[in-house]
Amino acid sequence: MKFATRKAGVAPNIAIVSVSPFATSAQVSCSASKPELGPDQSLEPFVEKGICYSEKENPTVDDIIVVAEDNLIVDFVATMNDLKENATYYVRAYAKVFGSTIYSNQEKVTTTSLSAPEVKTVSVDKVGSTNATVLSELTVNGGSENIQLGVR
Repeated sequence: MKFATRKAGVAPNIAIVSVSPFATSAQVSCSASKPELGPDQSLEPFVEKGICYSEKENPTVDDIIVVAEDNLIVDFVATMNDLKENATYYVRAYAKVFGSTIYSNQEKVTTTSLSAPEVKTVSVDKVGSTNATVLSELTVNGGSENIQLGVR
């Protein structure tokens, strides 16, 4: 008696490539290989993929998740938002495929403190009756975005 063998799919590798922490957010770049599909499996490689994070080690999809928008593209970027300043978080990439969830190794993320930008006037030159040339230096710490720059 012969039994037919069915090739199951091979799960992808998933990894965090880089993490860029700021004061209250962090940008996480991830990479995943496409899974090898078995003969009766869907052409869509991932049911879901993204990142999961927590202040505890080894986060899972039961913690905070950010789902990637496109399941067909293997590389993706996700942003951790509303983080505490000067706090440590743990993040892992995940993919749901072939009825199970696979995880990357965890990465440790430490946020910075948010502080106001520091503006230092370096020089004032060519002072006229209605204008002047001002050279300033702007130092931003903590990852906040500059909404508006100018001189008053």
